[in-house]
Amino acid sequence: MAAANKDPAVGYIFPNQVEAQMKVLNEAYMPAGINFTVIDTTYTVNADWFNKAGPTNSFQTEMKKALRRGGAADLNVYTVG
Repeated sequence: MAAANKDPAVGYIFPNQVEAQMKVLNEAYMPAGINFTVIDTTYTVNADWFNKAGPTNSFQTEMKKALRRGGAADLNVYTVG
């Protein structure tokens, strides 16, 4: 997770929120036989990444290169503001 700071009012996500969303995701994909498992969650406080990362700029590329874990079969989820 990329966050500007550790304040949930501006986007910080707590582990229980990740778990709740994974439950929703797994329930939605259950009919297709697809299941997701959280292996690891990392937290990075970087205001530039959180506030500026987007599909058309270098902040997103920089963030993903630094934070990416696993291989082609692993789903990485990034949160930004």
